[in-house]
Amino acid sequence: MTKVSWNKEIIARQRVEPRLVGGKLNGRHLIEHNTRISGGVYVSSGPRLAITVDGRSPEVSRLYRTMLERAGLKGSLNEVEQNIFLNHVFCITKETIKTDGSRYMETFEGFIRASDNEMPLENFIKMQIGDCRIFALLAGVLIERLIDEGFLIGSASIDRNTVEEKGGHAWARFSDFFGTVTILDVTNDYTGPEDGGPWHYKRPD
Repeated sequence: MTKVSWNKEIIARQRVEPRLVGGKLNGRHLIEHNTRISGGVYVSSGPRLAITVDGRSPEVSRLYRTMLERAGLKGSLNEVEQNIFLNHVFCITKETIKTDGSRYMETFEGFIRASDNEMPLENFIKMQIGDCRIFALLAGVLIERLIDEGFLIGSASIDRNTVEEKGGHAWARFSDFFGTVTILDVTNDYTGPEDGGPWHYKRPD
């Protein structure tokens, strides 16, 4: 049986714990599986860039408006089905981040000698580069804004784990009003139920 570890989030928190003030890092909550995405900072289990997220930043807002326009072409916004919105989130995220690859990001982060230095998600959108963290955060914050503005009912989150012989990974997760989960893993070109796809998405009981 493939070994799956869900401790990346725990390790990340423990690593920066000495620097937290009131549970926050530089005034921002840590983005974890049970927290909001916007207003937070994503810290990795190892010393890498810390990615801050603002769901109403200019670049995120631009993409959000584009998504609403596309969804509006299907009819009244109030009549758009949940899966149509999620599909637009997936497609816009995939179109926006052109460079997909952890090796590229490691080189980029190493070049700027980053160790928990903060960089806004906004910058990655402008540069059109990223890895699974960037894909997950962008998709997740777009879903979260749809929820905030009443177009979706449910919750958005960022999940991460490590799969034996494959390494670590992060993705966006949406749970609707009825508790049905949809995974948006743009890195692996997958959107669908948590018990399908190319990764181990299902949270441990």
